[in-house]
Amino acid sequence: MSHPVLLCTNSFRDIPLSDLAASSADWGYDGFEVVVGPGHWDLVSHAKRDGFLESTRELLGRHQLDIPIVAAHGLTTVLCDPIGPHSRKILPPHVYGDGEASGVRERALTEFQSLLRSAESFGIGLVSGFTGSPIWSRFWTYPTVGDDEVEEGFGWVGSRFQPVLDACLESGIRFALEIHPGQMAFDIPTTERLLESLNGHQALGFTLDPAHLVWQGVDPVQFVRTFSDRIWHIHLRDVTTRLDGGASLFNPIGLGKGQAPVEYRSPGRGSVDWESFGRALARSGYAGALSVEVKDSQLDRTVVAAESVPWARRLARLISGTHGV
Repeated sequence: MSHPVLLCTNSFRDIPLSDLAASSADWGYDGFEVVVGPGHWDLVSHAKRDGFLESTRELLGRHQLDIPIVAAHGLTTVLCDPIGPHSRKILPPHVYGDGEASGVRERALTEFQSLLRSAESFGIGLVSGFTGSPIWSRFWTYPTVGDDEVEEGFGWVGSRFQPVLDACLESGIRFALEIHPGQMAFDIPTTERLLESLNGHQALGFTLDPAHLVWQGVDPVQFVRTFSDRIWHIHLRDVTTRLDGGASLFNPIGLGKGQAPVEYRSPGRGSVDWESFGRALARSGYAGALSVEVKDSQLDRTVVAAESVPWARRLARLISGTHGV
């Protein structure tokens, strides 16, 4: 199927995949971008019982769904991020352990390698995630990050992330890094610099969520033109920005409650120019999936999930060159 429409399960982690599958099929999805963790792509269950993959295949087959991509943002973030109590929120307890940085990173890499074996066994060819960053957590703060620290940071991430990409290559799985504020690559220059630090590794491509670019002032169309051959996955989500003269766009207070200067919305309900973005993807020859990431503080998540399917189908037709959004 050209440009299958997927539901990213990130906002539904409290609902077991066995329950979410029926609803997703009713809404009209083709499958999932499934998040690694309990109830969804559960590596602990996989390790403990041999029937995990078989039962998952049976579940998907029953509802005519597929899983072409798994999301491992938590596991991959900590590989290069500063480790602290906040890391506990994005990791399984057995990976976080005692919180000692080198041990956390070692266990996260081992867990990621287990994920690759699991995905390979299932026939999944794409993993999405982050790099984490040893420097951008200090973005626009005092003291600012100097040129020497930038060079050191990219070099450090390049060497630390190389084994991740090598493992992907050996498994026949591609890694789609999500371009995101706070990660090593968050705009065009930082993405170019990261590619350089990783020697243009052939297992590295990008997950592009235009909402993350728009509120930073980055043009998603220009990003598509610059990296057309490396855009392997698309997130569908919208965004609005509100400058009230007091709060900075970097201020997260009230985020998710309709009170922050940057608020994510259901696709088509914000300020992303989807017509231009879709046409740029069409010109680039984009052939991947469209994954709905449900985040809208003013709407019930099931409403967003349901209404996004026909919207995503129209965008898919635009990318395929048939009809517009």
